[in-house]
Amino acid sequence: MNLKFLNIIFFLVTGLFCQLPLFEKENLARQYYDSKFYDDAIVVYEEILNEKINILGSNNINLKNELIILSELYYLINDLERSKNYLYEFINIQSKYILDSQNNYLEPLYILKEIYSQEKNFNNVFSVDSLINILENNTNMLSNDSLFVLPILVNNQQTNNKQDTEYTLNDTAIDLINQGFVYMDNELYSESAKLFIEALTLKASITDFDYFIKLNFGDEKQQNELYKSFVYINKEDSTRGANFYLGVMDYQNEDYASAIFLFSEYQKYNPNDFNSIIGLGDIYFNQKLWTDALFYYYRAIKQNPNNLHANLQVAKTLFNLNEYNDAVYILNSIKNIYFNNYDIYYNLSLCYFALNQFDLSIERINQAILLNSESADAYFRLGLCYNSKKIYKQSLEAFKKCVKINPYNGTAHFELAKIYQLILNDELAIKHYNIAKKTIDHPQLNYNIGILYYQNNQYLEAINPLKKYLINNMNDWETLAVLGKIFFETSRFPEASDIYLRLIDEFPDIEEYYYQLAESYLKINDYMNAIQNYQKALTFDEENYDILLKLGTILNIQNNFNKAETYLIDALHCGTPNKQIFVQLGMSYGGQNKFLQSLQAFKGGLSYSLNDPIINYQIGIIYKELEIYDLAIDSFNQYLINNDNDYIAYYLIGDCYSNLNVYDIALEYYNKSYKLNNSHTKSLYSIGSCYLKLDNNKQAAKIFKSIVKSNPNHVQSRLELVNLYVALNKSREARKECEIIFMLDRELYNSISYCSK
Repeated sequence: MNLKFLNIIFFLVTGLFCQLPLFEKENLARQYYDSKFYDDAIVVYEEILNEKINILGSNNINLKNELIILSELYYLINDLERSKNYLYEFINIQSKYILDSQNNYLEPLYILKEIYSQEKNFNNVFSVDSLINILENNTNMLSNDSLFVLPILVNNQQTNNKQDTEYTLNDTAIDLINQGFVYMDNELYSESAKLFIEALTLKASITDFDYFIKLNFGDEKQQNELYKSFVYINKEDSTRGANFYLGVMDYQNEDYASAIFLFSEYQKYNPNDFNSIIGLGDIYFNQKLWTDALFYYYRAIKQNPNNLHANLQVAKTLFNLNEYNDAVYILNSIKNIYFNNYDIYYNLSLCYFALNQFDLSIERINQAILLNSESADAYFRLGLCYNSKKIYKQSLEAFKKCVKINPYNGTAHFELAKIYQLILNDELAIKHYNIAKKTIDHPQLNYNIGILYYQNNQYLEAINPLKKYLINNMNDWETLAVLGKIFFETSRFPEASDIYLRLIDEFPDIEEYYYQLAESYLKINDYMNAIQNYQKALTFDEENYDILLKLGTILNIQNNFNKAETYLIDALHCGTPNKQIFVQLGMSYGGQNKFLQSLQAFKGGLSYSLNDPIINYQIGIIYKELEIYDLAIDSFNQYLINNDNDYIAYYLIGDCYSNLNVYDIALEYYNKSYKLNNSHTKSLYSIGSCYLKLDNNKQAAKIFKSIVKSNPNHVQSRLELVNLYVALNKSREARKECEIIFMLDRELYNSISYCSK
């Protein structure tokens, strides 16, 4: 026995071992190990381990050497259980050290994720968020009981099941789901819920989120009972998966807030469940919360990089975030995996269209059409592409194909109508606008069809669409002015007035609006407001012939002839003389008894239209006022050529002949007047007067009697009867008429000498 071993024995026997420094204990333990005194080495190493634990604590990484050596020593003496225990302790300490080190990354990772989010660098956001998720879900410590679980460390490895196992899982999962529906049909809802949960735990590839979300859980009663069963199971054990199905059912009922909560609760115990991650992404997508949706879809892709649904949804989300190039990158990355997928090519077309790369967009949508020739959406997209390239013939054909497949696609009809309007086929444009209106209510649609109706003079049809358009476009003053014109053309003058008042409030310096407002007031005979607004319009152009003429005409109607004359003279100086202005001047002069000026004005008007009956009539009136009866007769007769049923004209001619003392001809015209209108008492009275002038008292008396018979209050006829009765010595009849005249007209009665005697 050499000196080394004698020293060891000495220390053990004398009890001085415990007083040795730690480094000497380590040397002593190594000597035992090298000498293959494993039992003695174990005693020394355990003493060293305990001493280090007292100093450093039980989870310090610096204990690892002693733990490894002790595990090896127990293995060498065939004590496997203790060997494993020391290995477990080592793995626990080492994994905790690694996890603690990993967790130190969390705070900088949170900051980095926020920076990438603000930069909209979603690929990097995904990478950081995926790492954060893994770190947050890792186990911080291993259990110290007899059950050993391998540590959860950061890794990206995936486990692939064998093909036959996958088929078995799919079949088993579907069988469980089907059996669950059988139980549900027999009102065994709790048993049904258990089978559904069991199918979920299999994680079969066929039961993806799309499968679950399309499950039909029966009528309202069945859904309520099944929901209650899942709630009950969840209370008993929240880890079993009931929350997932509760989330699915709320998702189907669009109760997204509840679905988010339930899926999140489910994820606490199933943090890497692919279906719930997709479900949360779809919920946020449906709510247009694009960034939130993107985080979940990227997390899903991290688990399954080639999953079609996750990649498509990422692309769609990026599209909605206007990150078109990133969306293209995602779609192209899976295009070679899913060669014949319609959705990939369709969404690629959308992205290229948004990037104004219309040729590529057309190429991709044509590939989509080859995969699904009955897709109305694809033909619609193709039409938009050709539209953007202004290739309207192909665009027209694409939209026509779209509406043939789906006649209820209002937007496609809208696009068709716009093309027909562009190529001036208004009839077909109106047809398709009206079809589009049945399914969509687009402001531009209402505007287009309203303007189209307006341009085709279909004013009544234009009103409603333009009113609907203006509800959402109150500041489109140009269109409001168009509606004002339409109201005017359809004789809806109060509404036209309201519109022009609004336009004037907004644009007080536009002459046209004052003019149109005045025109509207004129149409409803509101002369005061019409004059006021014509005068305002005149301030913009004091030599506006049309306005001056309108003002003169209105003032003539109001018998304000003196002021009318002023405006009409100004109009005559500002514009080219014409028949209308001479007629209005003639009326203005005539109203002021300026008959010579009136005659001159009317003759000026007649020079533009020699046979104008109205002007001839007015000239006849003026000649009659000037007592030039023969010329008056000529003018009235000229008028009668085109108006031979005007009893007034015959009456006036009769007056002219009467004033010329040609009573027989006067009688002829009075009779014509009375024949045309036997209620015209003046004609009948004049007939009686002519008989008096012709000394035919008997016939005259007969006429006057007929007048008072139909009109007892006609005192002039009674006066003539008094004179006739006196001439015929019929005092009794004369006195009777006097008494009636006394009651009707006291002044006239007193003027009759016979009656007042």
